[in-house]
Amino acid sequence: MVRLYTIAFCLLSLSLYARPIMPADTSFADAWKLVESYTEKQRPQSALEVVNGIYAKAKREKNTVNFIKAVAFKLRLEQELREDDVVNLIADLRKEANAASFPEKNILHAYLAKSYLGYYNSQSYLISQRTPIVSDSLPQDITLWDAETFKVAIFREIDQSLSDAKVLQNTKIEKYKELFTSYQKKGDEVVTPTLYDGLTLNAFDVYRQLGRSRTFRFQSPVADDADEDFLALLLL
Repeated sequence: MVRLYTIAFCLLSLSLYARPIMPADTSFADAWKLVESYTEKQRPQSALEVVNGIYAKAKREKNTVNFIKAVAFKLRLEQELREDDVVNLIADLRKEANAASFPEKNILHAYLAKSYLGYYNSQSYLISQRTPIVSDSLPQDITLWDAETFKVAIFREIDQSLSDAKVLQNTKIEKYKELFTSYQKKGDEVVTPTLYDGLTLNAFDVYRQLGRSRTFRFQSPVADDADEDFLALLLL
């Protein structure tokens, strides 16, 4: 399941650690190893600087998988450094999703739906005390949203994640498999052979968590019988 990580606030002094540099010719694989190393050493600021380099390179080279991973890790690390700024981080994610193109847009809208859901679950008591919004348009500030507004926004993001369904159904998930825990096999068959299946399993999980029902049609008959272990995106 896609999840936003909440870890204790930790800004490390640059006087203690050298500023990491990511040469232009560094491969994505080597850069991610460097991110992992900094993360294990509890150096989120250093890791973030490398991730920003990955983000820029992936966006420039139109590398979908590394772009999505970089967006996810940027949010994760920035939340470590700005743990009281989750609302603005979600707003940043919304901007990324709205500015992206297929298929990044679809995956980021799925990520945004899970981010809204995570915030809603963590703040459910306070949200339940808010006055219902009477408006045809959603306020940009989610701190004003009542429970029903959150649900409307979450389902809207799910719908956007599944837009261009025909193209999604013809897009093999193999290229994006590291973004999905749902990319697993039952016997010789892939549980989610298309990007549509992977995003549909994510949608199914969101509806299940909110206690709503909706019929989803999978491309793969295997996906219809998928275990709950498969009903999640990796990075949220």
